[in-house]
Amino acid sequence: MLLSAVEKASCSWAGLRPKPLYVQPDDSSCCVGTTSRRQSYRHFSTCRCTEPSLSVVIRIRTELQPQKSAQVIIAGNYDCQIQKFTMTWIKDDNRSWYQKFCMNVLKQGPVPSHVGIIMDGNRRYAKHLCVSTIEGHKKGFETLADTLRWCWEFGVTELTAYVFSIENFKRSKEEVDGLMALAKEKFEKLLNEHERLNEEGVCVQIIGDWTLVPDDLKPLFAKVMVMTRHNSRARLNVAFAYTSRNEITRGIRTIHEGIADNLLLPEDVSEDFLTDTFRMLPSKPLDLLVRTSGETRLSDFLLWQSSETVLCFTDVLWPEFTIWNLMAAVFYYQINIMSIKKLQLRDYKNTHTASQMSRQQDYLSLIAENFWKQMEIEAAVLG
Repeated sequence: MLLSAVEKASCSWAGLRPKPLYVQPDDSSCCVGTTSRRQSYRHFSTCRCTEPSLSVVIRIRTELQPQKSAQVIIAGNYDCQIQKFTMTWIKDDNRSWYQKFCMNVLKQGPVPSHVGIIMDGNRRYAKHLCVSTIEGHKKGFETLADTLRWCWEFGVTELTAYVFSIENFKRSKEEVDGLMALAKEKFEKLLNEHERLNEEGVCVQIIGDWTLVPDDLKPLFAKVMVMTRHNSRARLNVAFAYTSRNEITRGIRTIHEGIADNLLLPEDVSEDFLTDTFRMLPSKPLDLLVRTSGETRLSDFLLWQSSETVLCFTDVLWPEFTIWNLMAAVFYYQINIMSIKKLQLRDYKNTHTASQMSRQQDYLSLIAENFWKQMEIEAAVLG
């Protein structure tokens, strides 16, 4: 059965709601429209028309079971310039007045200073849309950029995003190569926006196993970190080639090297000191950890830091994560944080002597100095 419907629409992002407009880049007279969770439309890449007022014809073609598969084609005889949607790391504040109002109400309660996000669901999102996996990851990056702005407007000063796990290297070569290419593209864009980053006071740090980062990405990562290291208004930690077990292992090795070189004594070792070896710049305690897509596991993400963290699991797929989902997570945090604090899961008493603290600080300063020297050498490759 073939059904047809014709109506006029505007070829713009706002013309077909609530999802963005998808168009076929090799034919300016053929555009593929929006979808829902129950409908999947075949399309090629995310683009937009530069003529938002252009009226075109919509022809809807469905099969016997439109709930499973449908295709919306916007067709017309016109000159429509199509351009690929370019992403930015630092977005403008595009909240509506009622979103600002709701956020201001929530800000009257406790707001997490440090939020961690497990960005899960990109592949399922792509599968629902019948597109390549990498397109789902691209849409996931757009959501990350939006979430960065929402967090800063909320008063969250540190965001840690689980971008690429060490376990992800086990995925298909095509997907891994696509993710590496996407990371390179986005960090090149980040370098182009360095003035905006510095204006906003954003410090970007890569956390993960540096030895596993591809060689063509190391100079980009290093330059971004060196360029923003002195910014202090907000922090973005990008967990790349990361797992928590690997992080803990590397921290233990760092301390072992200090003891072997007679820079530390065994009695200098403590939980807090081990935590300090994980980051070259101080990091705030993790207050809220959000995982999307309905999975209720941490996937080896920030395990060491999560002892007094509110864990929030939501069913929404990451590319569909909105400001309302963030508000719901913050509200969930406000409901649960006091009960967690009452448990007093950690002993904050400092039992170190002055000499022990001095050795700790001297050693941390030494490894930080060596780290930043290495980053400057890596960044120098780009000039």
